[in-house]
Amino acid sequence: MDIQTEITLIPRLLLAVVLGVLIGLDREIDGHDAGIRTYAAVCLGAALITIIN
Repeated sequence: MDIQTEITLIPRLLLAVVLGVLIGLDREIDGHDAGIRTYAAVCLGAALITIIN
């Protein structure tokens, strides 16, 4: 993988993690079981699978 590809992938992955943290924070405040770490990991995994495909 060349450096240009990596430069475009990193912001996408970071955005996925940030959005996952925000969703998880909202759910954690509401008292649901799944929280920040769960949603951040799920969003990161979904972004990685989308990029790979």
